[in-house]
Amino acid sequence: MRAGSSTICVLFLFRGLAYAGDFNSVAGPLIAKYCAVCHNSTARVAGLDLTAAMKDGVAHNISLWNKAAAKVESAAMPPAGPRTALAAAIRDAVKAAAPRTQTAQLSVQRLTRVEYTNSLRDLLGIPFDFSRILPDDSEGPSGFANDRRSLDMSDALLDRYLKAAEVAVNSAFAATQKSKLHQL
Repeated sequence: MRAGSSTICVLFLFRGLAYAGDFNSVAGPLIAKYCAVCHNSTARVAGLDLTAAMKDGVAHNISLWNKAAAKVESAAMPPAGPRTALAAAIRDAVKAAAPRTQTAQLSVQRLTRVEYTNSLRDLLGIPFDFSRILPDDSEGPSGFANDRRSLDMSDALLDRYLKAAEVAVNSAFAATQKSKLHQL
């Protein structure tokens, strides 16, 4: 093993500790040494320019970097070099960049007051009216109160739902204790 390769391998033993999402400083030297000789803006072997893809960043080229990692892991590329370290560096960069590339917005959608009341009744076996604790549900764009687009959850509303759950659980325990006393 050459001195350069052993240095690279030692560096990547600690990649989990040292890797901070900076693809060019971690994987860049490996790609420059083992990949960019053929996959650059001039040679473009297989129509691939990894130097341009590195400038764009991993987040803009997740698919390309996943394919590159697969080629390295299958030993198809590079013809020579530390494949394990290179594949690990690319995979780490893809994992670090992937959450930032997801554009879908996730939101917590809650149950309506009626659905919540029915769920607690079914789960705990006690009827309870939560209209004093939980606010009325507003109508959504469709005109219905159970329109998921209008059932977002604010911090204040979450506190009220948690208070309702606390009241329901306390009532269930009280009912259980009362039932046990009657059995004695």
